[in-house]
Amino acid sequence: MIWKILSIFSLAVPVAMVALGLILWRCPPKGPNWLLGFRSRRARAGDDSWAFAQDLAGKIWFCLGLCLLIAALLVCHSLRDVDIEASLPTWLLLLVGQIVAIVVVIITVNIVLLCKFDRFGRRRVKRATTDTEDGYEVSTEEAEETETAGEDWEDYDEEAAPEDTGEDFEEDAVYDDDLPMEDGGF
Repeated sequence: MIWKILSIFSLAVPVAMVALGLILWRCPPKGPNWLLGFRSRRARAGDDSWAFAQDLAGKIWFCLGLCLLIAALLVCHSLRDVDIEASLPTWLLLLVGQIVAIVVVIITVNIVLLCKFDRFGRRRVKRATTDTEDGYEVSTEEAEETETAGEDWEDYDEEAAPEDTGEDFEEDAVYDDDLPMEDGGF
């Protein structure tokens, strides 16, 4: 009798993971909500991050649930004729392993969301870099902007520009270097 109860508890978690994984993977909730789905803050930030989180969490939960279901079936079958007191540590280890697996899935999906989406639910874009003549790496967008800015600079008319007389600065201005140092100062 106790063996049946422990078997039901051991099989309930993997069966639930397989079922929820299929639901999230094949027919996820349509938009970010507070009731159904993988509901982390970053997943709820936007429609794209929501769809990605449901798909990823569903696939991982389904696959991991199948693995845990096979492991639980093997443990239940092998401990069928063993005394309950002798098999209790194995049952507890199985249940703790299932709980740890659930936590690992949650952390993994959140890490992937953190890497792929910003806090507003927009996908992070990996920028391609190009080397410049100076040896610095710039993104291709910055290189294009620099090229267009260079074209604008060539059109600059020096004769139409006002002359630089150097009168922008006041001669009597006091700078920090001219002030006396206070006692104990550097």
